[in-house]
Amino acid sequence: MKDEKKKKRKTTGKVKIEHFNKINKEEVLKSIRKSMDKEGNIRKHPDLMKEWKSLQTSMGLFTHTYNDAVTSRNKGKSPGVAVSLLMKNYKRDSERHINKILSELKKRKKK
Repeated sequence: MKDEKKKKRKTTGKVKIEHFNKINKEEVLKSIRKSMDKEGNIRKHPDLMKEWKSLQTSMGLFTHTYNDAVTSRNKGKSPGVAVSLLMKNYKRDSERHINKILSELKKRKKK
């Protein structure tokens, strides 16, 4: 039984390359904005709009880095370690901005 499996593996020999999809920044920001609008309107608060602008920037950097990594991955190359570290930093920044905006909206909604 084990010999048959080994033979099958040797005969197939093709490596299946997974194709990853790229991220569209605008679609992601729209979905984030919809969830934030449930808590309140950030357009009324200038300090939250500044936070939104910085969220857009960090999300843009994340999607740009991610899409470059996807392009190289789809070509069969592996992205570098620096790319994954950058993506982690941009993702963490984006999450921090989102959490800050949501917490401020919840506080102001209670008042």
